Order: sequence, then C-alpha cells, then structure tokens
Amino acid sequence: MTLTKEERQESYRRRGALISAAKKGIFTESMRAATVATGEKARGKPKRKCVDGCTCRKHNQTPGRYVSCRGYVILTTLAHPLSNKPPGITGNVPEHRYVLWNKLGCESLDCEHPCHWCGTPLKWSILKADHVDFDTLNNAPENLVPACNRCNVTRSLRRKKGATT
Repeated sequence: MTLTKEERQESYRRRGALISAAKKGIFTESMRAATVATGEKARGKPKRKCVDGCTCRKHNQTPGRYVSCRGYVILTTLAHPLSNKPPGITGNVPEHRYVLWNKLGCESLDCEHPCHWCGTPLKWSILKADHVDFDTLNNAPENLVPACNRCNVTRSLRRKKGATT
C-alpha cells in the first residue's frame, strides 16, 4: 500500500501529536482509541530485542552477565551504588569495578583509595579499575588495582607502543 505525499505528512503529524501528548501525560481515551483504530504507536520506535537464545538476561529482570563491545564483562540487574541508579533500582555494573569494590571493602562512593601506581587519592567517581595483566576478562581480585585515569591510559599506551616495536 503506497501512501500519497499528503497522507504520509498527515500520518507524521498525527504520530507527532500522539508522541508529544504521551510525553506530556495528556493521552486521552479518544486519542488511545484513534491510535488503536489507525494502528499507530504513541511511544516511538519499539526497543530492539536481543536475538533468540540471548543469555544477557536484560529483559526478564534476572541477574546475568554479558561481554560488552569493548571487551568488559557487565553484570546486569544489580541494585548497587556503582550502577548509577537511585537506591533500590537495578542497573548494570562493570564486573571489574564490582570486584574491586568488594576487594577494597567500600561502603559508599565517598571512600578514597590511593592510585596503585602514583599514590594519588581517588574517589569512586574518578577511580579506574586497572587490570594488571591487561586482560579485560580476567576480573580476579588480585588482578585489579585502583588507578587514576592518567596512570591507566599511560600503561595502556606503553603496552601498545611496546607491542608495535
């Protein structure tokens, strides 16, 4: 079914009105009935689902883990201070930060720890969990140390430079 230019513009206008009304919370029953009748959606594009057989478990609210595109293990649906969510709300936490948190015995985001390499005092907002052996999948407590951004980046660059020469 091909729409004319006018029909397409009218559809876009109606869809935009529905979305803005839904955002403002004034989505009336008549608008909802019109939406059902025309088959339009009031919330924008549907969220993309993982492929069948997904093991990330992000969709059923059970704890799980997956490897991010940057090569880090991510723990899902944790109510933890490092998840950057309000207390009681679950979120995702990189496993290396979670393991280092437990290793250092932290109780809040305000605790300070020195950088393992230069000794600079760091709070969790700027602390990096540095992998001593550079293996991002090795999250053993003895492989993780607190580091400042400068030391973490410098070590990574030195390793890359050494690997290319």
